[in-house]
Amino acid sequence: NWRNAYRRIYVSNNILGKAEEAVVTEAVRNRWLAEAYFFRAYNYFVLVKKYGGVPLIVKYFKNTGEPEIYDCRNTREEAIAPCSKDLEFAATWLPKHSNLPAADWGRVTQSSALALTARIGLYMGTLTKYHNLEGNYKDHLDKSIKACEAVMGEGHDLYPDFQKLFYFEAEGPANKENIFVKVYGPNKSGNIVHGNSRGMEN
Repeated sequence: NWRNAYRRIYVSNNILGKAEEAVVTEAVRNRWLAEAYFFRAYNYFVLVKKYGGVPLIVKYFKNTGEPEIYDCRNTREEAIAPCSKDLEFAATWLPKHSNLPAADWGRVTQSSALALTARIGLYMGTLTKYHNLEGNYKDHLDKSIKACEAVMGEGHDLYPDFQKLFYFEAEGPANKENIFVKVYGPNKSGNIVHGNSRGMEN
């Protein structure tokens, strides 16, 4: 879990570090930077939940001799702090789920960034408050509330048929319950379809 998460963080940092070299418009560049920021935040959240404080690496390394690679662990608060800024950028530049082309369904959206912001805020706020840890739990919970309110304004809704929710009928962009989706699996015709994942990892 540690190695996989840092591998994904490395990929995100690689994209962020080299983005200026891409010959594209600012809007296109920011769109893909937003995905990289989202997944960097997501993987730091995974690490913090499992291990508490972890080494915070937010730069692209050009070689394995750079001293920051061997830095010690940061505190839980230090490791999670950049996620807020990363997700603010992501929520600004990712497309709305309602504007996502059907061919791109399964990519992260503005809703994904807002929901992850809410999940991190709730986790950090309650953990800090009820375990008497260092940090301002009210700030975390306030961010969570604001992000939740923003997600609720994005047009998501519960899928109307609970039984069909677990079958192919509920796959695809017509299911407005989906916020963060993992693409996987064959359908009845043998074609690859989108598997559903509602909300963030608990």
